[in-house]
Order: sequence, then C-alpha cells, then structure tokens
Amino acid sequence: MDKTILLPAVIFKEKVRKKYIYVAAYEPFNVASQGKTIEEAKNNLKKALELYLEGENIKIPTNEPMITMITLGIKSTRYVSHVPKIANPVRH
Repeated sequence: MDKTILLPAVIFKEKVRKKYIYVAAYEPFNVASQGKTIEEAKNNLKKALELYLEGENIKIPTNEPMITMITLGIKSTRYVSHVPKIANPVRH
C-alpha cells in the first residue's frame, strides 16, 4: 500500500546568468531540484524525492525541523547575495 508523508522543503531564490531560479531542497537526504517558479521547484523536488525513495527501505525522519535566523558580523557584503525569507521563523 502506498503511504503519503509530509516533508519540509527549503526553497531559495538564486540568480543564475542574470535570471532567477528557485532551488528546493530536502536536507536530510541531500536531495534538491530547481525550477523557474516556486511551484515548479516544489514539483521537481517531489519527483526527485520519489525517485530517490523508489524501491528503497529508508527511514523517514519524524522530527520537526527548526528554522531560525542568526546574525553574523561580516567585513564584506560581497558574499551575501540575498537574505532568504522564512514564512514562519522560530522566535526565541
């Protein structure tokens, strides 16, 4: 019997050759995909995860992810292209 599970995906907007793409990733398996839109990136990640899990007996992590923002002091901003937006950040 097929089982439906809900997994957390992280999505980043990246600039590639003067155009923006969206990169969606599921970190516990190091699986990622991309798309021209958020929805396309999510759908492509779903397909990639289905292929990754196909025929495998892999334990799905059950712990909830915690995403938070941290503040860094840096000398140059040339390494910071953008700050990702988090829908519901964890506040301490």
